[in-house]
Amino acid sequence: MKSIIGVFVFVLACYVVEAQPKKVKTRDLNGVWQLKIDLGEEFLEEEMEDEDNAFARVILQATGSFVNGILDELDIRFEFLPDNRCMVYVSAFDSDTEIEEARWEINRDGQLVISDTDSFQTSDEEYWMMQDDILIAMKDGEVLEDDARIYMVRLDN
Repeated sequence: MKSIIGVFVFVLACYVVEAQPKKVKTRDLNGVWQLKIDLGEEFLEEEMEDEDNAFARVILQATGSFVNGILDELDIRFEFLPDNRCMVYVSAFDSDTEIEEARWEINRDGQLVISDTDSFQTSDEEYWMMQDDILIAMKDGEVLEDDARIYMVRLDN
């Protein structure tokens, strides 16, 4: 019985370690990455629960649907170049793609830091880490999930 519990604890520990964000390595950044913003249902539900007025709840629900529709039309992609330049491709509503240049670096803690552009801004404390082959936005050791889940997925070339 003790050996079964020991194996269970070991497997659980391995799973927890694997689920933790990992340091970013330069080779991880190959390819083009697409920014994803997921508002999630919980965000809207919490906002609507806090509102006493029925009309305000209807407005919040409509606004949430509207914002999700806009986010679906927004396409932001990142191409990390070897010389620490980052090409940011931005298009919305089938418009021509705008191309902006940013800088990127991986700090000594393995955190990916991307400089701001006209279309992409972060606070000085925000950075990106790897988790399950995606880049996740983080701040102070925590995944940014207050109002939305922000992450990047690598696109197949």
